[in-house]
Amino acid sequence: MFKATASCWFEYVLVICQNAKYDLILRINVLEHLSYEDGLKVLEQSLATGSNVLISTPKDIGDQGAGYGNVYETHHFQWKKST
Repeated sequence: MFKATASCWFEYVLVICQNAKYDLILRINVLEHLSYEDGLKVLEQSLATGSNVLISTPKDIGDQGAGYGNVYETHHFQWKKST
């Protein structure tokens, strides 16, 4: 049986954007589930493939682990608005 890992999920997020152009890419409540480095890679890919990118992350990610046994629910990084 295939066992998904965090890196596998991250690769999937990048692959779905390859060789495509979109008018709008939504990254809503996604980035906090990635490390800072992986989040930057997703943002770079999004900016390369989308004319517009809308980003939303929780104001406070709290201490969220694997909700309902789903490791992808774990929060890894608190993004903050740049000033």
